[in-house]
Amino acid sequence: MNLIDGDHDTELLEAQTHVWNHIFNFINSMTLKCAIQLGIPDIISKHGKPMTLNELVSALTINPSKSRC
Repeated sequence: MNLIDGDHDTELLEAQTHVWNHIFNFINSMTLKCAIQLGIPDIISKHGKPMTLNELVSALTINPSKSRC
């Protein structure tokens, strides 16, 4: 009987893992959406070379108080 309970526990853990993966994939897609709305890919492309985080933040069209750099 313990083996059956162990299989059931494994199934539940796998199902929970599946749900959490979907949740985190949603967060990743929202992060990408925000980066595109802020114009980050265009800013990096126009800069033409690697940028520091401070350079990127200063190039964004947001209030500097909104950044934590």
